[in-house]
Amino acid sequence: MAKHAEEFAQGQSRILSNTSYLLAANVIQKLISLGFFVYYVRILGPSGTGLFEPVRSVIPIALTVIDLSLASVLTREIARTPHRAHEFMNNVLSVKVLVALVAFLATLAINAFYNFDQLTRTLLFLAGIVVSLDMFTTTFTAVLRGMQTFRYEAIGVVLTSLTSVATGVIAFKLHAGVPGLMIAFIGGSLVNITFMSSVIRRKLGAFPRLWWNSGLIRHFLSISAPILGAALLAKLFTYTDRYLLLKNAGKTAVGIYVAANKVPFAMEFIAAAFAASLLPAMSHFFVTSKDQLSRIFEQATRYLILMSIPIAVGVFVLAHPFSVKLFGHSFAEATLPLRIMISALPFIFLNFPVGSFLIAVNKQIWNTINLGSAVVLSIVCNVILQPRFGVNGAAATVLVSYIVLYSMGLYQVRRVITVNVRRLSTTVVRTLVCAGIMAIPLMLLQKTFSPYFLVIPGGMLYLASIFMFGELNAGDLRLVLRAIGRKGT
Repeated sequence: MAKHAEEFAQGQSRILSNTSYLLAANVIQKLISLGFFVYYVRILGPSGTGLFEPVRSVIPIALTVIDLSLASVLTREIARTPHRAHEFMNNVLSVKVLVALVAFLATLAINAFYNFDQLTRTLLFLAGIVVSLDMFTTTFTAVLRGMQTFRYEAIGVVLTSLTSVATGVIAFKLHAGVPGLMIAFIGGSLVNITFMSSVIRRKLGAFPRLWWNSGLIRHFLSISAPILGAALLAKLFTYTDRYLLLKNAGKTAVGIYVAANKVPFAMEFIAAAFAASLLPAMSHFFVTSKDQLSRIFEQATRYLILMSIPIAVGVFVLAHPFSVKLFGHSFAEATLPLRIMISALPFIFLNFPVGSFLIAVNKQIWNTINLGSAVVLSIVCNVILQPRFGVNGAAATVLVSYIVLYSMGLYQVRRVITVNVRRLSTTVVRTLVCAGIMAIPLMLLQKTFSPYFLVIPGGMLYLASIFMFGELNAGDLRLVLRAIGRKGT
């Protein structure tokens, strides 16, 4: 019993340690990315942003297709059998290269048969270069995650962002326009693949090579198929709304929507960092201890509740000054859709540990089913609401869809482990009360002070309240500080 308790504590500390690397890197990356987004949105305006962002969204969609969700499988299998890391990586790379060649030929065919203008053709070509580079980087990252080594990924994230921003600013100064933004992403991807490949060489003692073990590849693909379905549905879930909005309301509406959408989804890196650390740990505890698996899931959920609710409440209250200060007066109409979508932030956060859990316990098929249901719901709601309510209808669809998606996922989690819903509900209530205490001075002072000034005192008031209600204690802080102080795993 004592041994299991010690193993749980070590596992929890490792999760927080790994999370701290990604969290710190992603805080820096998201701040840089958000700053750059604000920079070019102010230059392009709502209409220009509405032209660029739909093309840019091709990159993550293409990466998902080429990856075949093998990165998640690679992480899980290396976490279970680390001595086969090099073999697994080389076989996965071989599959990706083959799929990338097929995708390249398909792109040539699409360009030949569809009447794209020259700017769109240029942007698609540049986006293809980004996809080709990131295809390798995602594989290297998956290997390191499986080995539970996260600090190099964190460094790569920061280097990529800094390079992309520097290249993008230079491109704008040279009047490169929208293609210059794509060139900026190419610059960041080049730096990242160079850095990550050198790390892989040091960690595995050999350069990546193309191997083809048919049995192993069939095994990996059989595992990844439902995860791929979930990943593709996730992209449909994320990007369909803006394509429908482009058709229903035009480029300017898409620009307003993307600006409002950027704020809540810029925050999801916090939950993503948790999920990245949770997957290998949950995979391990699923084999060794269901009790520890349950406790880690609950603890991760609790931490994400404590973080997401005050952020959502604070942004909701300060939505108008944030919209105007960040993007300019031409984006004032983003206030209401921002308030609607930031209300979905807790459900966005909590979906990450649910997704990692279902993959870790071999229930990834339910990710696919749940996302499929959410995609259908999202499309139906957008078709009904967008023609009548425009951007606000698209925002409302985000809120409804994430509530439904989380509810379905939690139901599946509870079929595998026992989740103390009463305890988590108590955390939600206390957190809402503390966030409400924080919101009162924000509402009273938002016309007097800049929203940037109010963030720190608002956060301090929330922390004081959450300590007073006993939801956060010194033990939690010691655990976090001990994790941050670790040199890594």
